[in-house]
This record gives sequence, C-alpha cells and structure tokens, in this order.
Amino acid sequence: MIRSLRKKHLIIWLIIPFIVLPLVYWSEVNKPQFPIEEFTFTDEVDAFPTIISEWENADIKVNIRENKAQEKQIELIVKQAINSPFCLVYLSLNDKRKHLLGDIKQSGIYRFKLPFGLAYDGLILYDHIKKTELNHLKIK
Repeated sequence: MIRSLRKKHLIIWLIIPFIVLPLVYWSEVNKPQFPIEEFTFTDEVDAFPTIISEWENADIKVNIRENKAQEKQIELIVKQAINSPFCLVYLSLNDKRKHLLGDIKQSGIYRFKLPFGLAYDGLILYDHIKKTELNHLKIK
C-alpha cells in the first residue's frame, strides 16, 4: 500500500468503533422484551355439538356446526398436509366477495366462527405467499 492509502485505512479503522459501538448499544436498548406475533388467527376452540351439514373432497372435510344459541361454526379437517407454508381460509360469499376466516398450517382440525347473516357458497384456500388459489370448495 502506498502512504496515502495506509493513512486513509488507519483513519477508517479508528472511526469504525465510534460508529459501531453506539449502534450496538442502541440495538440492545431497543430490543423488544417479548416476541412480536402478528397475523395469527386460529385459537383452540371447542366444537359445537350439532353438525348441520358436511361435505368433503380428497384433501379436506368440512363440517358446519351449531350450538344451542344458534351460533354457527365451520370445522375444517385437513387430511393431507397443504403444500403451502401459509394458507388463508376465506368464506366465499354469494356476491363474489370473500370473508377471511383464518389460517391453516398443516394437517389437523381447524374451527372458525361463522359470521351471522352472511350468505356463503363455499370456501377458498388461498396461498398468501404465491398469491394463488389452492382449493375452492363449493357448498352443496
């Protein structure tokens, strides 16, 4: 290295600690105490006692359940793992709109509360990452 480059190199290495150390301290002070969880929908919900209707295809079985207070619940039984890391479940409404119910991650049982008074005609499983529709289940 020539003399001018050595001098610049030395100056840069002397300045770096004065820049990096306050940034490290600032990041440690501003670190959140608890992990931030966003976009989680599903909770463990008990199944309503009465099955009103049910239908299924090769991958998914769907039950509509009801309790004594006339509240409805949709139960998805995913038989095979879905090939998407983040799959959203939408309720397909009669007027071409969609209502978000929640998310599913793997095979298992998922239950979502059905909103009162919505006229629906099916379920849509949507891959949020690839922006593609994985499955569209029509209610019979």
